Amino acid sequence: FEEVYTFGQTIVSNLLKFLGPVVNAAGLTIPIYTVLIICVYLILNIVGVAARYERALLLALGFSAAMHMVLTARQLYESDSSPIKAHYLFAFGLAFVANLCIISLLLVLVVPEFSFPGFLKVLSHQAVSYYKAIYRAIFVSP
Repeated sequence: FEEVYTFGQTIVSNLLKFLGPVVNAAGLTIPIYTVLIICVYLILNIVGVAARYERALLLALGFSAAMHMVLTARQLYESDSSPIKAHYLFAFGLAFVANLCIISLLLVLVVPEFSFPGFLKVLSHQAVSYYKAIYRAIFVSP
């Protein structure tokens, strides 16, 4: 899958050359195959046969998004030469949140019941609960 991932990053980099320094981050944050699968779904929806292939397309969408995240994490991990990997943790966290937002914005086009503001609300509540749990585990004595 790594060759396919690298090819996808090259496509994104070539499409967004006009953005200059942002091109490197765009390859990590824009899941091009997920975007292409959503475009295929929209075309099938216009033709009127999307319902027949909905489950397969959603499976492909989830698989491509997961593989994008795994390969992005691997690339960031290998590019950080520090033994502590501080850059990796920050960069992957940022790439992960950007990917979640991009994919959820694209899901609005595919799944009519999906709500981006609802997604952000749930995401923020989960993040707050995780940070509270981590804070309690580190600073509050048992």
